[in-house]
Amino acid sequence: MPQVYDELPKADPASLPGRMRHNTSDLFLQTVAMLRALAEEQGEGAVEMAFAAVVADNRHADYGKATQAYERGYDDDHPFWTMKDLITDPFKREEFNARRVQRELMPDHGSYWTTEDDQPGACVSQPYGLSWESLCTMVDLCREFGLQMMIEESYSWPAPGKSLLVEVRRKREPAPRIFRML
Repeated sequence: MPQVYDELPKADPASLPGRMRHNTSDLFLQTVAMLRALAEEQGEGAVEMAFAAVVADNRHADYGKATQAYERGYDDDHPFWTMKDLITDPFKREEFNARRVQRELMPDHGSYWTTEDDQPGACVSQPYGLSWESLCTMVDLCREFGLQMMIEESYSWPAPGKSLLVEVRRKREPAPRIFRML
């Protein structure tokens, strides 16, 4: 169990937003006080970075477990495999413009994930936001090439609370239960 330090300040439970008042443990109140001090000294960005440092690795691992997928990395010039490998229709594969589609569907923090038997499983992007135009383009590309897209916020790991997790996979594969279908 983490140590609670007597000498550290504690936040006043009354100063917490209503939904957070149920947790009045000393460790929680000390953490809130320290995060407030960090925000005052270094700005809210530092608090967000501290939060990401605590949860990023767990979210990354949780995504892999929940989807039964394995990350294979991403390299613009030499990917392990590309989004084109998700397309099963040979005619659609020939029409596929990898650079354009990957730019539209994987704008930030792109990664490729494989199935347990090392087959292409999903392309994951974690953008900081999606405009209506970008979302419509992504939906159109998925329809055009027989792909499905899921958007989830709770598994995003590069900037938790600021980025979304967008997963693109073959349409014929069942979507993991963790996602809400668009």
